[in-house]
Amino acid sequence: TKNAQSFANMDIIEKDSRWQATTIASSPVLDSSTVAKFVDFVGKSVAHRVAYINKFSKKVVRFAIDLPNGSKLGVRLEKSDKGVSLCFIAPDETTRELLKLCENGIQNKIKSDDNFQTNVYIFSDYQEMDDYFLKAA
Repeated sequence: TKNAQSFANMDIIEKDSRWQATTIASSPVLDSSTVAKFVDFVGKSVAHRVAYINKFSKKVVRFAIDLPNGSKLGVRLEKSDKGVSLCFIAPDETTRELLKLCENGIQNKIKSDDNFQTNVYIFSDYQEMDDYFLKAA
């Protein structure tokens, strides 16, 4: 089955890129190289899934990324005519702060892979994300 292979390949790519990000989300000092590594790590984890929703005409894809500090980062991608909505769900404040610092870099990383608009949102939990989009609608 092609889809099963695609997901297996995604896991391999994600695991291969984890070693590059060993100190990313647990580093108390956020220098430019830490931010760049985080952008690269998250960008690689997300970019191939953006390609997946484009290739298979999926509208929504949800997945989680295991961060080096042991935290999980929830991700929700939604494709529309306007572009891609990229939502990060991070329960811990440190990860949310790092995501805010990296937001433009992540957008640029995704944009460099395809030509469409990418909107990045950062939430502490799924309920906050749902409430935001209900108010926006």
